[in-house]
Amino acid sequence: MKLQFTTSTILLITAFVAITCAGFLGVQKVLRASWWETPFIVFLYSPLWLPPVMASYAIARRRLTARFCLVFAIPEALAFAAFYLTSKAAGLLD
Repeated sequence: MKLQFTTSTILLITAFVAITCAGFLGVQKVLRASWWETPFIVFLYSPLWLPPVMASYAIARRRLTARFCLVFAIPEALAFAAFYLTSKAAGLLD
């Protein structure tokens, strides 16, 4: 039986999902939000993370490669840092 995906593709998909989940969990832990509030908060902060995600998709030329995961991880981390700093400046954090 031949597998549809190679091991490297499966690992890249796992890395992409892990980066995405880390962003969601980071938002939840910073604001101490419940699970049902987290998607709404992430949606409200989508102007911070959506453009870099689309740019990384364009840079990688619609293929899931290690370059895509790296280019996706950097803007995701920067968007989370911006989220943290704006939340702190707005007085949402203790």
